[in-house]
Amino acid sequence: PMIQMEGCVILGNLAVSDADQFVHAVGEKEISAVVNGILANPEKLGVHEAACFTLTRLASSVANVELIRSNSTARVSLELAFGQNPEKVGNNIVILLRRLKFDPSWLYSNPSL
Repeated sequence: PMIQMEGCVILGNLAVSDADQFVHAVGEKEISAVVNGILANPEKLGVHEAACFTLTRLASSVANVELIRSNSTARVSLELAFGQNPEKVGNNIVILLRRLKFDPSWLYSNPSL
C-alpha cells in the first residue's frame, strides 16, 4: 500500500507544473495504475486519499479527463473509496466527478453504499 500511495502522489505532483499552471497529459497505463490502486487496497484510506488527490489533479487536463472517463474501472473504484470513507474522500470525489462532467448524485443514491 505504501508504494501505491506514494506512487499516486508522485504521479500527481509530476504531472502538474505549478510554476506554469499546466497539467501534463498522462497515458492510459498511469490512469489505470491509480484507479487499480484503490481496487487493490479496498480498506486503505491512505491509498484512497492519494488516488483521489492524483485523479483530481490530473482531471485539470482535457486529455486526462477523457482517459479517466473512458477507464472501465474508474467508477467502481470511486464507489469503493466513497463507500469505505465518505467523510474522508467524499469531497474530493465530488470535485473529481464535476471535473469529469459526471453528476455526483449517484454516490449518494447508491443503496449499496
